[in-house]
Amino acid sequence: MGARLTIGEFSRITHLSIRTLCRYHEQGILVPAEVDPATNHRYYTPAQVRSALTIKRFRELDLPLADLRRFLEAGAIGRNEEGHSTAQQIVVAHLRRLEDRLGRTQRAVEALREILDPRAERAVSLEVLPAQSVFAVTLDVPPGAGLSWYDSAMRDLDAAATSTRSSPRATAEPRSTSPPKHHCPRKHRNP
Repeated sequence: MGARLTIGEFSRITHLSIRTLCRYHEQGILVPAEVDPATNHRYYTPAQVRSALTIKRFRELDLPLADLRRFLEAGAIGRNEEGHSTAQQIVVAHLRRLEDRLGRTQRAVEALREILDPRAERAVSLEVLPAQSVFAVTLDVPPGAGLSWYDSAMRDLDAAATSTRSSPRATAEPRSTSPPKHHCPRKHRNP
């Protein structure tokens, strides 16, 4: 077989823990070159170091294991055009997810900074939306009731939505221009 490395040696070279290497073996992501059937010891080759470091880097970049597996399989197909294209699509899709996550994080940071700055100007916009059906449930929730009321309220809303879908569409009633009423449970204060 040529040069072989114990799992401990391979772990030190790649900076992947033994536990991680065992998990990658079980999941078929990084299979040892040899497993001793008598002792179940895993052995790797120096040629597997590059694959291990590639896997490590992609995991540091939060590539999900399922995508990592597909990426590795695309590379195993060979260096043909189809395999390269598939691998590239996986990386591009992950890049888009990361960019989307970054955008959401940046918007959250901006919103938090605005909250911290009492002099910040708040941008307000008015949108006109198409008419929609809206359902609401009003009920009194006694203090200490927990969330038992929630299931009942959701059943009522589901029943209302189902009956509306099965009956001919009713014409919308005129809407009030007064501020919306909030039907949230209120905490009772002791005097």
